[in-house]
Amino acid sequence: MDLPINLILNIVEIGAIYALVVLSVFLSSKIISFDDLTVDGSFTAGGAVVVSLLLVGVNAVIATLAAVFVGGVAGLLTGILNTKLKLNNLISGIVITTGIFSINLKLAGANANLGVNKTIFDLLSFLQLGEASHLIVLVGICLGMIFTVKWLLQTEFGLVLKASGSNPQILTGLGKSINFYKISCLIISNSITGLAGALFVQHLGFFSITGCVGTLTVALAGLVIGSSISNNLVAKIVLGALAYQSIIALTLELQIEPVWNRLITAVLIIVLVGINNSKQG
Repeated sequence: MDLPINLILNIVEIGAIYALVVLSVFLSSKIISFDDLTVDGSFTAGGAVVVSLLLVGVNAVIATLAAVFVGGVAGLLTGILNTKLKLNNLISGIVITTGIFSINLKLAGANANLGVNKTIFDLLSFLQLGEASHLIVLVGICLGMIFTVKWLLQTEFGLVLKASGSNPQILTGLGKSINFYKISCLIISNSITGLAGALFVQHLGFFSITGCVGTLTVALAGLVIGSSISNNLVAKIVLGALAYQSIIALTLELQIEPVWNRLITAVLIIVLVGINNSKQG
């Protein structure tokens, strides 16, 4: 009986972290129509920054905020390459992710263990919640961020942001800078990804530079699944991430080797996109 409960808790906890990445991909791909490949880099950077700071005794909250900042910088640089140097969306993201890899390796090495260093989850230690503190913090941050983004998209800034992706000519007519809103969205989305990377490392207790590879694929799978389930933003992000983690958990229960997870994810995306296209056709 313990195993199913632990399994469900793990799905929810990891799902909450990846829901943030799904939210990030939603902002870039659906709101401003920008295929951002910076996600892998900013997620890993968030983890590398937080682990390197925690290991030298920096407060967990400050370390996490630093990870958010670094993720935002990655988005800013991608936006600058795209808008100023006129590199296309994909190449801009690839260039930044490639460069960040070396920085991450220098900061945290290939692997790093947090050991007994306090993480953001220790903020609730006075409540003596034990492992439940991870669930509460992760779900709280996840829902808080999703509802914040939902509110943002309903503001004047958010409406203009949507227009920059769907009908940029409107912005030109209003005398607003398309590049400004594009870069702003990339900063916001990659800041969220940096936060997810920081939470991921603190939740697991260690950093692995190879363990963060493929984050974009996971997020895309979650977004595709979520979009198939619901049109509501909150449900789309949360259910998509949870459904994907449930599928991965099922493969483990069926004793399928984890090495096949990425292939399963790729096939899943192809199947879901094919089904969606057939419905639209």
